[in-house]
Amino acid sequence: MTAGDLARYDSGAALVAYLGQRDASVSVCDPRTRGPHIETLDDDGREALVQGLVDGDVSPKTWTKCVDIMIRGGSGEDTALLLDEIALAYRKLLKNEALETDAALQTRIEAMQDVYLDRKPGSNGHRDILDPMFEDLREAIADGKLGPKASEYGDELLDAYDLEHGIWHGKKVDLLVIESLFDKKDEKSLQLFVRRLGSSELREQAKRRLIRLRIASSTFPEVKARAKEIEEIVLRLGNNPIDIGANAPKKGRLDATRLPARGVVVHQQPFQNTAKLLATRGDSGSVSVMPAVSLRNVFFVEADGLSREVTLCGPATALDPTPCVAPADVKITNDLAYLDRDGVFHFADDISMNDAMALAKDGDAFKLPIVAGGHELLAFEWQLRYERPADMVFEGEWSGSPGPSLNVSAHRGKTARFLFTVTSPGGTYLAAVEDEDVRAFHIASRGGQGAAGSPGATGSPGYAGAECQNGGDGGPGGNGGPGGDGGRGGDISVELSCSDGNCGGQTPLLEGMIVSLGGAGGPGGPGGAGGPGGAGGPAGPNTTTTDATGN
Repeated sequence: MTAGDLARYDSGAALVAYLGQRDASVSVCDPRTRGPHIETLDDDGREALVQGLVDGDVSPKTWTKCVDIMIRGGSGEDTALLLDEIALAYRKLLKNEALETDAALQTRIEAMQDVYLDRKPGSNGHRDILDPMFEDLREAIADGKLGPKASEYGDELLDAYDLEHGIWHGKKVDLLVIESLFDKKDEKSLQLFVRRLGSSELREQAKRRLIRLRIASSTFPEVKARAKEIEEIVLRLGNNPIDIGANAPKKGRLDATRLPARGVVVHQQPFQNTAKLLATRGDSGSVSVMPAVSLRNVFFVEADGLSREVTLCGPATALDPTPCVAPADVKITNDLAYLDRDGVFHFADDISMNDAMALAKDGDAFKLPIVAGGHELLAFEWQLRYERPADMVFEGEWSGSPGPSLNVSAHRGKTARFLFTVTSPGGTYLAAVEDEDVRAFHIASRGGQGAAGSPGATGSPGYAGAECQNGGDGGPGGNGGPGGDGGRGGDISVELSCSDGNCGGQTPLLEGMIVSLGGAGGPGGPGGAGGPGGAGGPAGPNTTTTDATGN
């Protein structure tokens, strides 16, 4: 299922089916994305999405990213309803004794916990559902009703709940509490304060302390040298993007071990003028959706004025002072790739046949050049192949009519592939066929099927029966008429061109593939109906008899 298919179905079940695929992009969860996406989730949709995590149909990592996008971009009520659904499922998992030893269950409940801890300030579920659950959780931990692992999760959740109410380990949160965490270099607790502290003023102070700790541990001397300035930049932006003009890129590098290695398969539907881009991985040949490509920690840039190479900036929530390249300053110059709001490159998976054919200009490669600050620094590529389309058969318009005349242009590029342009009275159609598939593919003009024969005559009626006799059988129906001849195949003009100017060895590949076919003969007419049976004879006259007793 592609992202376009999901958008057409627009349901929770379809969302789970899509997200459960390898390489599924969570951009479909964002109603503000440029690409295809789900519009809304109703009650059934929310239940399906949460159950998709619980049942293991969607990976925790993918599910967390999707739900986080929905919460950050959704309305207050939609967010509350989704958090309610998650809370109910969380409670069931926390009570499951298997949680203590089942690693899969642990990753699922951690996904729910991360969503709750990372949700945007001011967003929450409905109090009549959540408040009693938190009180029950506090009592269950105090009474020892939960196992060690469940209690660990519960304690972290209660810490976050208390922070939203200004309490930390039983004490009211103030600047002294935050300063004490800074003195201890307790980044984990400061991060929780940033995520969940109710007071915006105190939350900013926690941010500042967290940023200062990270500046102090930075491996970039230029960051430490501008500590106060960098602190303000990160506080405002959440990261530290370089000035791509002042820090001109000099060289790029890819960490191939972190880059998805894929092949691209083009699934063609010439008569619909549409194609789908799909991806394969490794030697298995299994097909899935096109992957999203995050270049963060994959693409690295050496730039003027920096002591070390840098990668793309992370999200604003990271509060990372490390110099980085803003995603908006990086482009993949492929017409089918676009940068979305999440700073990740996505690919259009539903495309026109014109776009599908244009890919062939690069031969067997789906090329992805990377440009930073207006300079192409490097490129990577995935292998490209075209799936064999269904035969392109053009039929006569009516019974017994000749097939349409066709003009077929076959172009052979530098790769082992033919590009076909077929012009018919009904329009122009495109297809690409690999050499290995040429003998199994056909372009044909076929005459219309012959007309059906006329029905046979109805048989004569049977004769009427004599007195007390059955009527005679009706006569047999006549034979149906013969079907009409099929139309002749249409005229086909073929033009073969080759990029190297030498097509001598290519003609045999096309023999038997481009054909003119006569239409099938029409079916014979149905036999006539048998005649009706004759009417039975009339009944005989009444008679009277007398037995031995005179009756």
